Amino acid sequence: MFVAFDALQQHVGPKAIDEILPSLLSSLQSEENSTYALEALKEIMTVRANIVFPVLIPTLITVPITTFNARALASLVTVAGPVLNRRLTSILSALMNSIIMETNQTTIQELRETEKALLLSIDNVEGLQTLMMMLFETVKSEQPSQRAATCDVIAIFCSESSMDFSRYVVDWIDVLISLLDDPQMDVVRSAWGALHAVTSSVKKEELERLVVPMRKAIKNTGVAGVDLPGFCLPKGISPVLPIFSQGLMYGTAEMREQAALGIGDLIQRTAADALRPFVTQITGPLIRIIGERYPPQVKAAILQTLRYSFRYVFNVLAIASTC
Repeated sequence: MFVAFDALQQHVGPKAIDEILPSLLSSLQSEENSTYALEALKEIMTVRANIVFPVLIPTLITVPITTFNARALASLVTVAGPVLNRRLTSILSALMNSIIMETNQTTIQELRETEKALLLSIDNVEGLQTLMMMLFETVKSEQPSQRAATCDVIAIFCSESSMDFSRYVVDWIDVLISLLDDPQMDVVRSAWGALHAVTSSVKKEELERLVVPMRKAIKNTGVAGVDLPGFCLPKGISPVLPIFSQGLMYGTAEMREQAALGIGDLIQRTAADALRPFVTQITGPLIRIIGERYPPQVKAAILQTLRYSFRYVFNVLAIASTC
C-alpha cells in the first residue's frame, strides 16, 4: 500500500494527502476499521512522515487523549523519524495534561506507555535538547501537578532511554534536590523518583564528579537541623549517599573533603529514623578514612561531620535498640 501511496503522492502531489488522510482519520474512530486504518497510516508514515504526521497530530492529541488515541500515538511516534522533533513539545504537553486530568487508571497506564514510547523515539541531539528545554521550563510551573508530571517524565526518560544525557545531569540534580523540599508531597515523591533515576544512570566510577554539585544543591536546599521531606521518605538518601561515599573512598584529597562535609550536610537534613538503614554505610567509610594517612583537611572534614552528626547517629542507634 505505501508504495502505491508514494507513487500517487509524487504524481498527484498534496491532493493525495487531502483525499486519503480524512478517510483514514475517520476510520480510526471506527471499532470495525480502526486497526486497519492505523496500520495503513503507519505504512504511509514510513515514506511520507514529514507530510502525514503534522496532519495526524492535531486529531490524536486533543486533550483529554482517549485510550485509543494514546495507542495510536504510541504506534505512530515510533516511525515518525526526525519530523518528531518539531511536534515533540505539543505531543508531550498533551500527554502530561491528559494524565493530570484522567481518573481512570487503565487510561492513565495507556497514556504513560505512550509517554514512554515517545521518549524512546527520541534518538538525536536535537530531539534531546528540545525535550530538556521543555522539561526545564515545565518543572518551574506554579501548578504542583505540572511539577510532579515533569519529574515523572524525567524518571521514565532516565530509566529507559539509551540517549546520552550526561550533560544535563548536574542541572537536574540541582532542580530535583530543591524539589525534595516542595510543599506538596506528590511533587516530593515524584522528584525523589526522578533523582533516583538520574543518579542511577551514572556509572559508579563517574559518581565522583557529582560530589561538589550535589553538596552545593543540598546546602542550597532547606536548613541544617531541619528535616528535608524528600530525605525522610523510605530509602530517602539512597540516591545521594553513594555519590558522597564514592568521592570519600576514591576521590582526590579535595574531593574526599567535600564528600565528608557533604555527608554531614545530608545527615543534618534527615530524620533519625530515616537514617537508621544507612548507619553502617555512613559511619564505615568515615571511620576507615580517618584511620589512614590522608591530608589533614580531609580528616578535619571527617571530624567536623562526625561532630555534627553524632547526635543523629546516636538517635538512630537508640531507635534500633528499642525495636
